[in-house]
Amino acid sequence: MKRPVLALTAMLIAGAAAGQNLTVRYDATKGVSALQGETKVYMHSGGSDDIGPMDNTCWEYVVGNWGADDGVGLMTSVGTDLWQLDMADAVAYYSQASNGPVLGTMIYRLGMVFRDAAGNKSGKDNNNNDIFADLSGPMAMVYNTDGTPFDGVTITINSGIGDVKGATFESTVYPNPLANAGMVAYTLNEPAETIIVRLYDATGRLMDEYRQGARGLGTYLVHFDAAGLADGIYAYQVAVDGVLKGGTFVVTR
Repeated sequence: MKRPVLALTAMLIAGAAAGQNLTVRYDATKGVSALQGETKVYMHSGGSDDIGPMDNTCWEYVVGNWGADDGVGLMTSVGTDLWQLDMADAVAYYSQASNGPVLGTMIYRLGMVFRDAAGNKSGKDNNNNDIFADLSGPMAMVYNTDGTPFDGVTITINSGIGDVKGATFESTVYPNPLANAGMVAYTLNEPAETIIVRLYDATGRLMDEYRQGARGLGTYLVHFDAAGLADGIYAYQVAVDGVLKGGTFVVTR
């Protein structure tokens, strides 16, 4: 198997939950940003209850009053130039929009721009455009407007299937089932010194192992080549500082 290509993105463990309880974390040092050193940062965002492209249609229900220091979309400082917004229920959050309430039961896409209290400074993607997030799959993928991954925003779920609240990390495989390529995604809620990703066949034989160094908060993808694997069920394991989690995935063509 090929060695992995690592990419920083964001992850959402999908599943039935009593509300889409989301945490959005923003790194003001990433992308085109004038928000380094600010004492207040707001998230100006839109949500959509439809599955669709990463474009302006994500801004279906807009929450935030640009330039108003009114607390709508106000983020909490969680470190130097790191800001966080917790949504107890994403549908309820975007139902605040002037065209609300949200008619659907899930928010599938987000459009985001970050700003200071006065609205004079902003934080955008790598090309100084809007940031988009796709929540329709088993992972929340965050993108620049041109469709490339953006690593300045991390989105995680705090409740629901798997109950990841307070967990040190979570992991999944995507897509599942897969054909010729897949990726193991793991989200760290705490910094870790050593991460090892292992792949096994149905008999428990170790097929490959990917060793990672120290990693900070965020979600990481380990891409793997499955073109040489026969159809069937396989297993993956992620070890984070000795704590093990994993599951199965299916190869089918």
